[in-house]
Amino acid sequence: MDRRPNLKKTSFHDKKPSSKKLEEEHQDDNIKCMILCNPSNPTGGVHNEERLKELANVLEDYPQIAILADEITPADEHVSFASISPNMYQRTMTITLTLHPSTILL
Repeated sequence: MDRRPNLKKTSFHDKKPSSKKLEEEHQDDNIKCMILCNPSNPTGGVHNEERLKELANVLEDYPQIAILADEITPADEHVSFASISPNMYQRTMTITLTLHPSTILL
């Protein structure tokens, strides 16, 4: 059994995610985990709540996929992916570091 990571590159500017697109692109993959970087590294782009809900709706069709959410972000701008729905809360492991403006060194 091949247990090497199979990385799928995406772009912050990709069109809205869809179940059909995922199914077509990854039909032979045995995907177990998705890493969601929000804000995006290195662009710093932040997915808003609407975009996160769209992604959660797509992931509803793939219950075998766990989500590892990298959510290191300033506190005022952030919506946690785990807060989108009870199902996403159950499936999401969150790595977070809340940065307060007074702790940021320039």
